[in-house]
Amino acid sequence: MENELRIVVSANDVLMKVKANKDRFVKSMKALLKAYEKKTEEYKIKYTKYTQKVIEKTLKEDEAEPQAPPKPIDRTKDYDFYIEMQEKHIPVFIKLSESDFKKLYKDDWVWMRSFLNVMSMYAEDSVEVSGAMALYE
Repeated sequence: MENELRIVVSANDVLMKVKANKDRFVKSMKALLKAYEKKTEEYKIKYTKYTQKVIEKTLKEDEAEPQAPPKPIDRTKDYDFYIEMQEKHIPVFIKLSESDFKKLYKDDWVWMRSFLNVMSMYAEDSVEVSGAMALYE
């Protein structure tokens, strides 16, 4: 983008910020995966009951097929890639585009809204996920 804002920042500041963002993401992902496993077990039970009704032809007309919970996507490698780039960077300062600043410093990735939406689906049933959600407020 021609009119995209560029900023010069301390390379070390960016590195520390990306590492902190990654730590927050990893903690959130761990909590989310635990909640996902619980929801998956609940889904298996519901789906078994549903298929039994289908087999026995006792399924009610308005009874919907259970939906599998959305699987969280681990994006840790996105952080690792930028951390490795920063660790290989020699100058004290680095020039970031507006989009890179949003990702690296503000933790505003293209996929972040989707990740937070999935987290919110699990937050009501998991104290850990709910606590992890608070880290993003």
